Amino acid sequence: MKKISGLFDLFISIILTIMFYICGWIMLPTIYSFKPNEEINNFILRFLIKQYEQNVVEYIIIAAIIGMIISYMIYKSIAKMVSNSTNNIFDEHGIQIKFDEFLNDACELYILGGDIDFLLKCNTQLEKIELLGEKCKVLCKQYENHVKKNELKKIYKRLYDNKVNIRKYDEESDKFHNLRGQIKRCKDGTYECLLVEKMDKKGKFKILNLENQFVINKLIESFDLIYSNARNPLISAVLFDMGGVYFDGDFTNDFLKVINSKLSQNIQANWNQKLVLDDKLNLGEKTINQWVEDKIKRELTYNERHDIEELWKNIWKPNPLMKKLAENLKEHGYEVGVLSNMDAINGGNYNEKGYLNVFPPKNRFLSYECKLLKPDKEFFKLVCDKMKFEPYEILFIDDHEKNVKVASDYGIYAIQFSLNDDKEIINLKNELRKLRINFE
Repeated sequence: MKKISGLFDLFISIILTIMFYICGWIMLPTIYSFKPNEEINNFILRFLIKQYEQNVVEYIIIAAIIGMIISYMIYKSIAKMVSNSTNNIFDEHGIQIKFDEFLNDACELYILGGDIDFLLKCNTQLEKIELLGEKCKVLCKQYENHVKKNELKKIYKRLYDNKVNIRKYDEESDKFHNLRGQIKRCKDGTYECLLVEKMDKKGKFKILNLENQFVINKLIESFDLIYSNARNPLISAVLFDMGGVYFDGDFTNDFLKVINSKLSQNIQANWNQKLVLDDKLNLGEKTINQWVEDKIKRELTYNERHDIEELWKNIWKPNPLMKKLAENLKEHGYEVGVLSNMDAINGGNYNEKGYLNVFPPKNRFLSYECKLLKPDKEFFKLVCDKMKFEPYEILFIDDHEKNVKVASDYGIYAIQFSLNDDKEIINLKNELRKLRINFE
């Protein structure tokens, strides 16, 4: 290759020499002929014209030598400019080799990663980033290539499991545009930057020389600003339990005490009944009136049935702050939904009253419709299958420890939360902030 390149360079030099020779041979006598009586001040021109008048052969030799010198100087200048503009240009494979080498002595790392699909192609980079763990921050764009979507999600999970700080920003927050790269802190405390710009759609990248520490620090500041507002790349959906989480109400005080008083009974609900009041009731195979009849061992009168059903329909109402939270999550691009043990009467009742309007119908997972109950693992599996999400992409908020544990064991990120007062909602929001879930 070098021999071919040398022959090409020689060819270019000869062409340039011939060009200058011809120009000198043609133009000099012509210029002189237009002003034959005027004195020429330029020493070189005066010398050449004198040579031309005295001896044409000598003139040709001298002009050829000067032409070769000038052409060589111009050639070297052009070659240097071309070299400077191409030395920093690499294809995708070449730039990944550069990034891989750059990671070798990193003590701390900032990565502007695009859609980080490069980690699918360079496993050594991925391993080095994992070793840095929490000393590495990664900013990546939301994936646009749906073909690679599942592969990229696995990379997110792998980084997350190794405590790498990874955040995802949308196009509107993309202040880096086509810039991609890495900034590392070295052992001596200084920072080095390998910043590249994508040149075109053919996969060519240009390395931008950036050595000034002040400029690098400013770039880190911009990075941190976007990072602080970016979202957790794993969580794509937030699901709420209803009673005690999204709905205000008290089954014991607002229902049991009232019907015990009306019926002169002493119906009790143990812990398990608070979790699942009655399997058949929540599977849509029994009504609340039938549940009460089973407890009191007699049939209810018409008026008793009516009163109990109306009371049952009005125990729970959406908490305004939780409703606002669900709306804000939805506005920030999260899928929101409900996952609750619920009977058919209240399921229909809440739909009629518009209590569930913030949640798309496809994201309403109610036990009486799904014919499954929490904390059955199959219920959580059904949710993931229907929503087409991996378990780790879903955050589930529930007030019962057993539901939270089974969901967590299945791989869903679950938070235990009870809607007791506004202070608990503040704590929940702080937990969401820790998880980098955007809702503000």
